Amino acid sequence: MSPILSIIIFLPLLGGIVVLLIPKERVQVIRWTAVGFAALGLLLALILILLYAQANITSTSQVIGSAPNGTFLFNEQVSWIPAIGINYSVGVDGISLFLVALTALLTLVCIAASFSIELKVKNLYGLHAAAGLRHTGRVFVHESVPVLYFLGSDADPRLFPGRRLGR
Repeated sequence: MSPILSIIIFLPLLGGIVVLLIPKERVQVIRWTAVGFAALGLLLALILILLYAQANITSTSQVIGSAPNGTFLFNEQVSWIPAIGINYSVGVDGISLFLVALTALLTLVCIAASFSIELKVKNLYGLHAAAGLRHTGRVFVHESVPVLYFLGSDADPRLFPGRRLGR
């Protein structure tokens, strides 16, 4: 099985790193790079929907959007800290599938809508990437420690984009 869920989760991080490596004077390149990574995330989310629908058809389920036997599909599990039992475990079910697609669509729309902003453009799109990582990761993750990271990052006011960018 391909690691499509991990790719969808960490693609915004890669996009943010690429955006932060571009010189701040190249504003249009920064913007279109952010749009490109957001569009790639949306494309992967749509591919995931098609793969999920195909797996759903082969399981002969009568309900579209339900995983066979109430399980998650496309499971990935990696032991992070085996000594204390911390694992990276992700999977997708019907509701998380559409939440990720909605997140990917809204990320693309928000990045495209922010093209008129001229102040700290590099920071803006870097923070968009961080937000995409948080929101997508929160939907897929099963284990308690990664969930606490993805949920806890919203409680830190230093990570809110509007606070640093201002007008």
